[in-house]
Amino acid sequence: MTKQQFLDKYGKEVVIFSYYSKFTFIYTRVLEDGSLLSVNVGGSSESIYNMSFLADHSTTVAELNPYAGDVRCDGRNVDFFYEI
Repeated sequence: MTKQQFLDKYGKEVVIFSYYSKFTFIYTRVLEDGSLLSVNVGGSSESIYNMSFLADHSTTVAELNPYAGDVRCDGRNVDFFYEI
């Protein structure tokens, strides 16, 4: 799936900061059907050092403009995109 298709489908979903992993902020949310929505923001030292965030602040997927995202259900990818 393309980034635009992912944003069209999940862009209005509200996510919250979950954890940090090597120049990436990961935001997640459990959707109504029990699947896990996860988006990655940043990806490089330059991009994350210019970002500000609050750990408990919620935001939409579209507002984050992620470089990657996936939705997993029962350990399988339902939807996925990766773009650098």
